[in-house]
Amino acid sequence: MWINAFGDCCVDRYRDIGRQFPGGGSLNVALHLARLGATTRWIGRLGNDDNAEIVARAFVEPRLDTSRVQRVNGETTVVDVDLVDGERTFTGWVEGVGLGVELTDEDLRFLFADADLVHTAWSAEFSTQPVPWCSGGAGLSVDFVKDQFADARPVLETVPVTVATFSRTSEDQPKLDRLIADVHSLGVPWVLVGMGESGAVVSHRGARCFQPAESIEVVDTLGAGDSFIAAALTEIVKGSEPPTVARVASQYAARTCLSYGGGAEGLPLTDVNEPRPTER
Repeated sequence: MWINAFGDCCVDRYRDIGRQFPGGGSLNVALHLARLGATTRWIGRLGNDDNAEIVARAFVEPRLDTSRVQRVNGETTVVDVDLVDGERTFTGWVEGVGLGVELTDEDLRFLFADADLVHTAWSAEFSTQPVPWCSGGAGLSVDFVKDQFADARPVLETVPVTVATFSRTSEDQPKLDRLIADVHSLGVPWVLVGMGESGAVVSHRGARCFQPAESIEVVDTLGAGDSFIAAALTEIVKGSEPPTVARVASQYAARTCLSYGGGAEGLPLTDVNEPRPTER
């Protein structure tokens, strides 16, 4: 099983507990894929500062190949995270260089050749490199983050996507039904919708399964969606049906909420009193 990923990375900085963690959606997904037994390649972009070395600590994960990670002049992306009853809130950031990545032809071959799936999160790169990403026979998984079909539609109309993931906070059931139907109508076989404590929905060509959230004592929700995606992708590649995909992914995501950070080991903050990043 070969599932690769590319895209964002950052340092998640928790001032309340004085810890910092490697993070970013695509890197978190890659870490969890490797832990779940997939052979995984990941490409992201780091700066040339000390924070880059914090992110690089995540690269020691067995089965994770980061040999084509890009190092550029500039600051590594940093995000400030606050927790209230385990629910994470992003309170500020340094944009840095880690929000996207420009892929060369060699990068594309590295990611797509021989892979079963390649995962990323939505970014502006879709407008400049949609066709090459579909070469090599690998399916494409895209995390669109929010449940806005208008944002996803331009991508889904031009790029053959195998798995589309959305995060939903609304309780509007008709809106959820429309979202799933609209995404399937553009040829996407798998639609995943994470709804936090309200559970998750997995739909394969319209065959839908709702999975209630696990009952746990939440420590930190950061990275739960990323771990859900990773577990779902591994089950999809295995050929599992929607009920199994939903159950396994939800259980795995719940375990992520039992500790701090999105998946990688953390470090003490060197100076918790330094200025916060610019507020979003």
